[in-house]
Amino acid sequence: MENKEPLIITDKDDMRRWSRSARAQGKIVGFIPTMGYLHEGHLSLVQECKQHSNLTVVSIYVNPGQFSPNEDLSTYPSDFIGDINKLKNKADGVDVVFHPKDLYDYGKHDGVVNARRNDLEEGKVVSCVENSGQGHETWVRVERLEKGLCGSSRPVFFRGVATIVTKLFNIVEPDVAVFGKKDYQQWRIIERMVRDLDFGIKIIGAELLRDPDGLAKSSRNVHLSPEQRKKIVDQESLEVLEEIKSPAVFCIAAWFGNVRLLDNMEIVV
Repeated sequence: MENKEPLIITDKDDMRRWSRSARAQGKIVGFIPTMGYLHEGHLSLVQECKQHSNLTVVSIYVNPGQFSPNEDLSTYPSDFIGDINKLKNKADGVDVVFHPKDLYDYGKHDGVVNARRNDLEEGKVVSCVENSGQGHETWVRVERLEKGLCGSSRPVFFRGVATIVTKLFNIVEPDVAVFGKKDYQQWRIIERMVRDLDFGIKIIGAELLRDPDGLAKSSRNVHLSPEQRKKIVDQESLEVLEEIKSPAVFCIAAWFGNVRLLDNMEIVV
């Protein structure tokens, strides 16, 4: 079978027109939002999405709204050409890659726009809001679910995630969206947001994929040394849980070197 070349769309209106045309033809549109630097975990989401849809859209967009000043926006890995090749070579590929330049309004004046884009490239953008009040100022929050776990140490992260996913949903207008359970709190927050805001989108949580050494696949794993990878595996322990009487989930966020990693394990009784 010849590899399928995805259609690459960068304009919001073009993306919306494509999706509406597909749905008008009775097609079910599936969607996987990503920040790029794709690995087998992302590709497994594509395969899951294909089980629930006729057409598949993958977005590649590094969202500045979910990074704080001390986090790794400027060093977040990227390989757009490699990503396209991976999507093209996976089974029959995907139908569309949505790759916008940016999805925030940085203000009306050219000087402001250029300054904000320079900040974006240097990893400095946090709120996308100018002191004058120009630019992006609307945020989506899932107030209770975002407070615990990762939200305790990353106060702007889930606000940024919920906002950009809302924007992507409004642009792509999918019928189905797939999120990996590795980011367990994120998946639950998106589920709740979709319920609360009456999005007509089915949210599917896909099981996480692991490397042979047991580490959950992540774009940030590239920054880990072999020694750090081993310490992640050695420190996994369930000894403190003596008895589980109802379904539970263990959620872990840990720093190894300069890399922040997420993992989780669902327990069903």
